[in-house]
Amino acid sequence: MDITARAYSNIALIKYWGKTDELSHIPAVPSLSMTLDCFYTTTSLHIKNKTYPNLKQSPNDTHTLILNGVDTQGIAKDKVCKHIERVCLAHGLNEWPCFLVTSDNNFPTASGLASSASAFAALTIALKEYCQQRLGSDSKHLLNMRELSVLARMGSASAARSLFGGFVQLHTAGMHDSRQAYAEPVLLQHAWPQMRLVVGLVTHQAKEVSSTKAMAHTKNTARYYASWVDFSKRDLERAIKALHELDFESLGQVAETSALCMHALAMSAEPAIVYLKGVTLDAYHAVCALRKQGVLAYFTCDAGPHPKVLTLASHVNTVRSTLAQIPGVLQTIEASLGPDAHLIHSTIHAANL
Repeated sequence: MDITARAYSNIALIKYWGKTDELSHIPAVPSLSMTLDCFYTTTSLHIKNKTYPNLKQSPNDTHTLILNGVDTQGIAKDKVCKHIERVCLAHGLNEWPCFLVTSDNNFPTASGLASSASAFAALTIALKEYCQQRLGSDSKHLLNMRELSVLARMGSASAARSLFGGFVQLHTAGMHDSRQAYAEPVLLQHAWPQMRLVVGLVTHQAKEVSSTKAMAHTKNTARYYASWVDFSKRDLERAIKALHELDFESLGQVAETSALCMHALAMSAEPAIVYLKGVTLDAYHAVCALRKQGVLAYFTCDAGPHPKVLTLASHVNTVRSTLAQIPGVLQTIEASLGPDAHLIHSTIHAANL
């Protein structure tokens, strides 16, 4: 059996930071993202053998995770094993084989470029294909994309958004109704072909503090957290209005504000969480200078040091040239709106099911 799926990273333009339920990864505020065509995760499932794990025990010793060519243990493997169980159970299966999972990113892992989003989205699509082959096309347990986004979110909150191309909203929900925390497209991939995001890559290293740990710490200690929750909802409304009107400047302004507020919130934690580097701030000031020259460009940055610039195709060369001249920027990468997560191929023999 060989099932291979691909999903694309996304950058949140309206950020979420903090969760109402950390176990189920329910975000405290809704968010809006742009799926990127240049960064993706390719994930394959292979059946190791026909020995089924006992659901009363941890299946971690039965599955194998090869991440970027390395046999991986620890938290990363634990999350993958849990997600296999989660998706199979949601499809009504009470047994499944021992899987060899291979997952490869074409961009730096765990450095603030949303590799967990594309990874769990790709794994969700691959597992869906396995479950559907087991169940048959007429099964009552077949899940729609909204239901799959809820499952993907439980692996990594932003993975719910990476199931879809274009611009995507992730809803929030109460602690006792996690099914309402799902993702859905707001604007499809080809609806705004001039849209670009330029990424300034500044490191290949993983960040010191994971987003999950940083969010929990911020929620528990940051003095501005309540204001963040309040204003984030207003920012989302402004951004969606701008998208529907294809109003680039309004979208760029609210996206830049959301990013700066998120980092200010993290820095107000005690002790502070600081992802921004000197090169990141240099990039921000360079983007502000470009705007004064009439270049349509707005700064954003996720939980990492890589500066990103929202711009249009007519200005992308100027933005890339400006970022490339900043000391510490190793590479500039141009992204357009990316597609939905999808199967690349599926070869399953009935004997293996």
